[in-house]
Amino acid sequence: MEKAIEVLSKLQIKITEPRKVITSIMINTKQHLTIEDILKQAKESLPQIGIATVYRVLKILEDEKVIEKHIFNDDYIIYENTYAKDHHYHIIDIEKNNVIEFCNSDLEELIKKLVSDKGYELISHNIKIYAKGEKNDK
Repeated sequence: MEKAIEVLSKLQIKITEPRKVITSIMINTKQHLTIEDILKQAKESLPQIGIATVYRVLKILEDEKVIEKHIFNDDYIIYENTYAKDHHYHIIDIEKNNVIEFCNSDLEELIKKLVSDKGYELISHNIKIYAKGEKNDK
């Protein structure tokens, strides 16, 4: 919980119990969490917490770039810890709603080159790859 307090203080966000609990959940996870996952974990510490409070805190954390909200397939929403995390990409298994993260320095360089070759400066990018089928170890 100390790390959550440190993050909230650094961002100059008023520290409340729901904010501490939800921030702690989000900055300590390596998983992509649904709102239901977050609410369930938050209720372990704050049984009275409601879903509206969770949404409000998530919005604050999203605005401060502590987390990122992803919408896949137009209706599957997950939240990801992006606090002090390197840039990466996602492969979304559309059959299992599973998200796999990966990094690729060659892809990073290619994107930078493509943008530069068109006369632009890269500000940001986001690539989502949708896939289905079994993972193949070939």
